Amino acid sequence: MERTLDIEDVTISQAREKFTKFPQELTCKDKVIKVTSNKHPVLALISWEFFENIMETLEILSDKELMTMLDRSVKESESGKAISWDEAKKELSK
Repeated sequence: MERTLDIEDVTISQAREKFTKFPQELTCKDKVIKVTSNKHPVLALISWEFFENIMETLEILSDKELMTMLDRSVKESESGKAISWDEAKKELSK
């Protein structure tokens, strides 16, 4: 699943003028406001929900045991060792 971000560039001066409007602009979790100084990016403003999603993803990716299990699961699925959801439900209900 590919995720496309809506990135808006603003200068520090523009950011200062628009600061109180950013919460309404950042309600979409795929929106990023890139603040620049002298044409160089210095800050990224994102919604709190987007920040939490990023932190959760980083936590998952840093869990070596979990990533090993995920990698093994993907390889098993790709090799045809996966079972259907209906089969899994039957197994779990036993």
